[in-house]
Amino acid sequence: MEIIKKYGKIIGLGAMVLAIIGLFFSFATVSSQYTTVKQSVTFINGDGKIVLIAMIVAVVLLFINKTIPALILSAASLGITIYDGINVSKLFNSFGTLVDIKFGIGFYIVLIALIIATLMTGYALINQRKNK
Repeated sequence: MEIIKKYGKIIGLGAMVLAIIGLFFSFATVSSQYTTVKQSVTFINGDGKIVLIAMIVAVVLLFINKTIPALILSAASLGITIYDGINVSKLFNSFGTLVDIKFGIGFYIVLIALIIATLMTGYALINQRKNK
């Protein structure tokens, strides 16, 4: 627990940077058993632009100890990612067995990084409140 207490803010900043990097990897891959066409989509082509801007601002805010706005941006980005993940799942169900839609590595990187970033930013806020 001492490691998180000492390095929580750095872990949060690193997770935010990792989320930014993950935006450029494959978010989902669509393929069909009836054709040889396989299409990958990156998160940055859609709502990822919002997440990108939010994470850049959140990194700056967390760096200058503005934890409440950084936490709001991190949590909002996590919400957008989960929402888009649910939409991909709904899309898969609407096509049935005609197409195969799989989450790409970018989705998992962004999701895990944003969970860590939100938790560590929240933890930084709690520590900041305790120290006042």
